[in-house]
Amino acid sequence: MGMARLGYLCQKAFDRASTVMSNFLARGKYYSWKYAIYDLIEWIGFYGRCKKLSVFGVKQKQLWLDYYIEQNYGDIVGHYRNKQESSIKADTFTIWVFWAQGEENMPPIVKACYRQLCDNNKVGGVMLLDLKNVGQYVSLPEFIFEKLREGKLLYAHFSDILRHSLVAKYGGLWIDATCWTGGTVPDSLRQSAFISPHNEADGTYWCTYALGSGLIGSVTFSFVRDMLIAVCKKEEVWPDYLFQDRLLDYAHRKVVASREAIDATPANNTRRYLLYPMLNKPFDETFYKDLTSTDWLFKLSYKSHFIIEQNGEETFYGKMIKGTING
Repeated sequence: MGMARLGYLCQKAFDRASTVMSNFLARGKYYSWKYAIYDLIEWIGFYGRCKKLSVFGVKQKQLWLDYYIEQNYGDIVGHYRNKQESSIKADTFTIWVFWAQGEENMPPIVKACYRQLCDNNKVGGVMLLDLKNVGQYVSLPEFIFEKLREGKLLYAHFSDILRHSLVAKYGGLWIDATCWTGGTVPDSLRQSAFISPHNEADGTYWCTYALGSGLIGSVTFSFVRDMLIAVCKKEEVWPDYLFQDRLLDYAHRKVVASREAIDATPANNTRRYLLYPMLNKPFDETFYKDLTSTDWLFKLSYKSHFIIEQNGEETFYGKMIKGTING
């Protein structure tokens, strides 16, 4: 392993450990030490690759959050718990992408993903949002931007609020800028009340990097939007890094329309993580065609060390950033 790679991994491990401990202290002081301990257990299990420990932490956290949500935001829960699903179909199926600094400041792999997404989805179109134009599409309360500027709200959590606000208002599909698309969004999904990678075989009911609806005013996205905005207004500490996941889980269990919409989602993109480990390997057209014959969306990351060639052969990453992958 090269020194640059080793240094990158050491810095990454240190940053993660620092973040976990910082969050532990903040949530313990602001919410409860019991909740903070469960949060710490989840992340120790996750980074230590101990699934049982991580699952235990998540389950205990969700029980605590259920009580917290119902005690503090019962009005929102009561409004949506038995609300009938929207019947308004989206006229235009827009794919929403957000990069705060704009296209010109995207890392190479993100630019490649965005270019590929646009090339593969001409119908309905792709809309790229940044901090300069977001106000043209949704009217978010000013306190959200104030907290963002002051560092009290992470960009990750701002994008959580944004994605649910956009899908609730317009329908369509939010896709994280680090997702690679090997084809178009299937027509069968565009009509669904809830759209996301789904695979009950491994316990995946949604992936927050790809969320959408063929409806305007979806109960699920409206509920999560209202909860995120209310929490952002009231709380000084974000309850959980994956709070939108926790809210989707809550909705799936306790909001009738959400449960029906999520459970009706067909299995799709079950091999969505198989492309990322291949990025630094020589491009294999047979492997790529097989992968994209069944799946159209793949989660990548820009937070890694990529190479253009390996042993004189162009890598998957190399072909992606050059735009020479067909399909």
